[in-house]
Amino acid sequence: MSDTEAKTDTFENDKVTLSVTRKENCQVEFDVKATKELAMKGQKEALKEVAKNVSLPGFRKGKAPDSLLLKTYPDQVKEKSQKKFADIVFMECMNLTKIPVLRSGDQITFNMKNYQLNDTSEMTFSFESEPTVPSVDATTIKLKQPKKEEITEEKLNDSVKNMQMYFAKWEEIKDKAIELGDFVTLNADVLENDKYVNAFQNTRFEATEEKMAKWMLDLVINHKVGESLEGVSKPDQDATEEDKKKFEEKKVKLHITKVEKCILPELDDKLAEQMGAKNVEELKKKLKDLLIKQAEEAVQKDLREQVNDELIKHFSFDLPKSLLGKETAYRLSQHLKETGGQASFEKLDEKEKYKIIEPIEKQAKESLTLYYLSSKVLFDSKIQIKPSEIEEAMHNPLEALYGDQNPAYSSKSKSQEQRALATSRLILTKAQDHLISQVTEKK
Repeated sequence: MSDTEAKTDTFENDKVTLSVTRKENCQVEFDVKATKELAMKGQKEALKEVAKNVSLPGFRKGKAPDSLLLKTYPDQVKEKSQKKFADIVFMECMNLTKIPVLRSGDQITFNMKNYQLNDTSEMTFSFESEPTVPSVDATTIKLKQPKKEEITEEKLNDSVKNMQMYFAKWEEIKDKAIELGDFVTLNADVLENDKYVNAFQNTRFEATEEKMAKWMLDLVINHKVGESLEGVSKPDQDATEEDKKKFEEKKVKLHITKVEKCILPELDDKLAEQMGAKNVEELKKKLKDLLIKQAEEAVQKDLREQVNDELIKHFSFDLPKSLLGKETAYRLSQHLKETGGQASFEKLDEKEKYKIIEPIEKQAKESLTLYYLSSKVLFDSKIQIKPSEIEEAMHNPLEALYGDQNPAYSSKSKSQEQRALATSRLILTKAQDHLISQVTEKK
């Protein structure tokens, strides 16, 4: 909604008459005419407050007559009277219009255009409202059923090996060139906007074609610890055509910080017991069940992402500017913290900064849009979130996997930010899954 498309409505009762103008970014303006009765009520409340805070000869605090207070402290009484009057009028307007003020927004501003104790007063209020969120019509959502991954013997054996690696012994190699099968720890910097920024640090890779990107594997093979290498990231030959089109080639600097050999423990019943199984056979069954569950979750994850895309595509609405600004600023600070680019960001000119901020702002807008739409779906469908579900969502993934109910790992020790994040994720996933079920039933 642009300023030229600002929508104006009129409301009236026996105390106030107001026009409500809704502008873009959820900005709302009240233009109000209020009766003298409300002005007198505001002054009465102001006089009580002033009386409590001043001392006049011959009177106890709070007992001085109004006429003396008005004569002795005219400016103080007038200032407080206008503020009290404005508060009373604003609450009257809110009760009349039912427009919700943005909970995390800035303060409400007001301008007293004409203050009269014995006549009609005029004033304006400006504030940000909560977004007007549309109801989601599931018939507009189109989903493609993803293909579920088959759990092959090769996939199971690969998972068994990954499990063994938790208990592996590592033998560091310092003077020998990297060979296939070695484990390489790398730092990487990527060229962004004509400057190299850190992509990852101290990340371990298995130097095999199955576990490492081909361009990276070719770059590190036959090199040693301490060497720095330059190359260009490329998609693997077996990547899908869609992935190849999306792939963005970039110049990369790799620094080899460590090379190791991995000595795996023997796969026996003793190792199985360490993983919470009676024997190797039971361990493999548990792993296969877990892989099947993960494959099902991958299908659901794909469907959820499709729901997100459909919601963003079909249901647009205005967001408060301050809220979008705060979310963008938070995401930018996290991005700069993770990449270590705060110092270099400050040196950029406004145009260069905007290149970094623009995609982050887009992500922030989509995230807020999905949050509000998901909340609306749950509200319309009368779906509730139980406190126990929030507790479960905050569990450590390994704790959940192995059933470790360690009392020391209590939700009471977790931060409010973690709880808020868990709640937001639950709101989103519950809404996504509800819409997926509706679309599936429709088919």
